[in-house]
Amino acid sequence: PFLFDMRGMWPMERVDGGVWREGSVVHRTALGLERVLLDRAVGVVALAAGAREHLGDLDKPFRVIPTAVDLERFRPGLPPPPGAEDLAERDVYVIAGALGTWYLLDAMLDLVAGALARSDRGHALLLTEEDASAAVAGLGRRGVPRDRITVRGVPYAEVPNWFSLAAAGILLIKSAPSKRASAPTKLGEFLASGVPVVTTPRIGDSEELVRETRTGVVTGDLTSAGLATALDELEALRGEGPVLAARCRRAAEDRLSLPAAVAAWSALYEELISCD
Repeated sequence: PFLFDMRGMWPMERVDGGVWREGSVVHRTALGLERVLLDRAVGVVALAAGAREHLGDLDKPFRVIPTAVDLERFRPGLPPPPGAEDLAERDVYVIAGALGTWYLLDAMLDLVAGALARSDRGHALLLTEEDASAAVAGLGRRGVPRDRITVRGVPYAEVPNWFSLAAAGILLIKSAPSKRASAPTKLGEFLASGVPVVTTPRIGDSEELVRETRTGVVTGDLTSAGLATALDELEALRGEGPVLAARCRRAAEDRLSLPAAVAAWSALYEELISCD
């Protein structure tokens, strides 16, 4: 007997991401394998409630266990990384990790450039192992001088210290049917660090979490006017200061903590073992 941790709707993601053609041999093969795993598994785990709609009726235990965050590693008030102490005095807008595929880079650059245009304290941080030259050039075309942009590719162990500098985490992700079953890892990491986010709708359960806990801004309007409105909302939230940081941290503790995820996994295994 096995438990199928399906994460997201992978075959659909490959189509939505333009990697596979819908109905192609590889797509149909992957869908067939997914169905075999769903049929034979004694239980199923997904990252978001949206996966339930895709799966239909299941005659077995199903649990939503979102991507969790290590609350000991990611937390507010960490010291800035060596050499970045000057950024502690800035309003740092962070784009972290992947710069392509599902991430709407042009919209994220528009948002960050708009934020920096509002304040001399603003600073762009691109925290990525990928080639960020196109992003830097894109910010330059939007009027952001090079001395207000920092690019770093750092080991994972150093990421929490960089996140502690952030005024906001930017997570503008392409909405697609398959993304209703996803759970961005960075969401929990930003919130656990006391950092609000700007994100897009229909990305797993992120929209509901951010709206219900008032820990960021959700915008589906990526026009200049829409992004300006998102920045207005973000400024209003950031005006709450430490209260907002505490609310972000509490949302991560309540909904995305690693201990809660471990407990959910353990309870499901216990249930399946007792049924066997």
